[in-house]
Order: sequence, then C-alpha cells, then structure tokens
Amino acid sequence: MKHKLIYSCLILLVIAALASCHNSIQSNLSISDQYFPNKVGDSWTYAVTDTAYSQRRNTLTTGTLKVSIIDSTKLPDGTIASVWRTVWPPEVSPARPPWNVDTTYVAVSGDSVLISDGLVYSSVCKCKKPQVVSVYILPFYSVNEWHLGPDSSRVVSEDTLSVSAGTFDKVYHISTHGISFTYYLTQDDWFKPGVGLVQKMVSSNGLYYTWKLIDYHVK
Repeated sequence: MKHKLIYSCLILLVIAALASCHNSIQSNLSISDQYFPNKVGDSWTYAVTDTAYSQRRNTLTTGTLKVSIIDSTKLPDGTIASVWRTVWPPEVSPARPPWNVDTTYVAVSGDSVLISDGLVYSSVCKCKKPQVVSVYILPFYSVNEWHLGPDSSRVVSEDTLSVSAGTFDKVYHISTHGISFTYYLTQDDWFKPGVGLVQKMVSSNGLYYTWKLIDYHVK
C-alpha cells in the first residue's frame, strides 16, 4: 500500500511538471507567435496613401505596399532576427526598383519586439549592433507605455476595426509621439495579435501617410 501511494505521488509530480512545462511553452508562444507574427513566410499587403509626393502634383498618391519575412539571420552581436522586406510602390517611392526596397531586422527579446533598420558600431562590445528604430512591449494592454529615446508609445484603446482584409476585434491602438530639433512625429498603429499591423497613420513635419491591410498570410 505504501509503495502504491509513493508511486501515485510520483505520477502526480510528473503530471504537474509536464503541465508546468506546457504552460511555460504556451506563455512563450503567446508572445512570439500569438501576439507578434515573426516567421519566415509571413506576409502582408497594404493599401498606402501618401502626401509626401502628391503635394508636388496636387493629387493624393495611392499604391500597394508589400511586407514579407524572407529570412532569419544572426546579427554580428549574436542577436537572432527575422529579415523583413518592404517593397514600396513606385507611386509613393522616391527611388526606382530595386532601391524602393527596405530591409529591417525584427528580434524578440523577452517581452520586447525590437525593430532595426541597420547596424551601428558599438564601442561597448566593439562590434556592430542593431540600430533599434521601433519597439513594441508585449503583451498589449491599456495604459501600457514605453519609451525609445525621445519617442514615447502608449496603448490607448482596444478597438474593432474594418479594412479590406476584414473586420477585426480586440485590435490594440498604439499611439507614438516623438520630437527633436529637426522633426516631430505622430504615429498611430492598430495591431491585431496573431495577425499583425492592420492599420497605420503617420504624420511627420506636415506630411502624412496611411497603411490599411488588404491581405495577409501568417503561419
């Protein structure tokens, strides 16, 4: 009887350990996968409206922009990041192909999503490190606020949003404000966990543009 009791306790401990491990895996998945899609093969297509070039022609400029994750790489400082490619439509791009293509690097570290547009030399590690230009702190919730240099971001609401790609509920509205000697920035992102960026509106130095999701493929 004593041996059976010990055996039963061991089984219960194993089940508890497995459950704890499973919950830990689910917790990691909720940040890296369910919240912020960042896998090779994921892609998004947006309708873009831009005034930066339309002012020269007195007309509103529109086009179709494609964002896709094309690779995974190890950066010089050891950071593992996904390689994102953004192809700007010629209607809203000052550069002709292939110079209308931007490359960014997206890495998930703990509760932070770090977005870099290139590498800069660091005297600390004596190596090139990602130049972080944007940050998301996960998971999203109301009054969630963070800072990157002079820029501050805050989750202001949870909305229902309709675009060409569909109607999405529980979309987080993230507002970012930045100012320096040469620019001021107001950026509003609407982000749906598991889908990605649904809508973006940016105003900078009197110019503005919008992105609205047309189609997407997320693994």
